[in-house]
Amino acid sequence: MLVLGKICITFVVLISALSFVMIVISMQPLRYVKEATLQLSELKLQKNKKLEPWIGKRSEIGRIATAMDSLYNALGEMVATLSDCSYSLSDSAVAMRNSSDVLISCVSDNSKATATFAEHTEQINIAVAKVDEEVGEIAQVVSEV
Repeated sequence: MLVLGKICITFVVLISALSFVMIVISMQPLRYVKEATLQLSELKLQKNKKLEPWIGKRSEIGRIATAMDSLYNALGEMVATLSDCSYSLSDSAVAMRNSSDVLISCVSDNSKATATFAEHTEQINIAVAKVDEEVGEIAQVVSEV
């Protein structure tokens, strides 16, 4: 009976040890999923290579790994689209800057031309006033004759 008890205790310990090992082994993919989720929460968009063996599998871990892979792909496409938009916006800003420089140059030229025109207009007004005065004097002389 003592031997039977020892055998039972040995098998209980052996079964417990094997169960522990099996649980640790079966939990490993879940740790990989956890790591991938934490990487994603830190905005690290590199796919976790440890999940690749489970992508496309029908198990629960496989479904989670496939969903994570799809999420990585979608986020990668969004980042690429945002990057393209950023480059396009930057190019447009440079073009606008160049256009505004040309516009400023044209406004400066127009301002100079307007100032010159104003000076000439003042001289013309003075000349017209002199001519008007002289015409008045001629008209007075003609009226006296």
